[in-house]
Amino acid sequence: MNICWICGKEATTREHRVKASDLRKIFGVVTQQSPLFTKRDGRVRTLQSVKSDFAKFSAKICHHCNTTATQKYDEAWSEFTNYLLDNQTVIRSCKTLNAGNIFSGDFKKGLLYCHLYLLKVFGCKILDDKVPFDLSSFSDCILSERAHPDLYFSVDKKIQPKNKNYAATSPMQVVQHGEPERVVYAAWYYIIGKIPIKILYYINTPPVHVHGHMIHPRSGKKFLRLA
Repeated sequence: MNICWICGKEATTREHRVKASDLRKIFGVVTQQSPLFTKRDGRVRTLQSVKSDFAKFSAKICHHCNTTATQKYDEAWSEFTNYLLDNQTVIRSCKTLNAGNIFSGDFKKGLLYCHLYLLKVFGCKILDDKVPFDLSSFSDCILSERAHPDLYFSVDKKIQPKNKNYAATSPMQVVQHGEPERVVYAAWYYIIGKIPIKILYYINTPPVHVHGHMIHPRSGKKFLRLA
């Protein structure tokens, strides 16, 4: 039996590598006649629907955690990425984003829920990539609606995808340290269109040159600096 890493119950569903609503926003309706193509582990696969298993992580979570328990996190992420995709040409020349213009409700809640959505995706990616990592702190934050102290994200303009009809997640970079060894740094990109979003796990507070443009709910800032 597959066990949900978030709550420990039986796991029967999979989380998308790139959110289904983001795929639809970029590519429209995906069908057998108008498929997508994905490359992973050196193999090209055809997606005839955004619900294809090839669009998802192999790690499983339970239906409740993937829907009811995290629905508002998913919705906040959709608001965030819809705004980015609708304004991607302008964002390339911006220095900040006004979070108050992004979310329909309280921007602080919106940023927290985006953060918690990324915890869910990050946990699934950690399992898929077989990174030696204790996910209990991730699951505790997801279930209790609390920000994780060591997870950050940012819109990183230093990376410049050429094609707006593009969506992907990058390989994860991991640094381990200590005795016994544990993960002290992990980073990867969630790329939609021409917008690269960096997701960073960094124990303690990152150095200023890293932390200055990273988004964390505890900052409470409405204006978000872009890298």
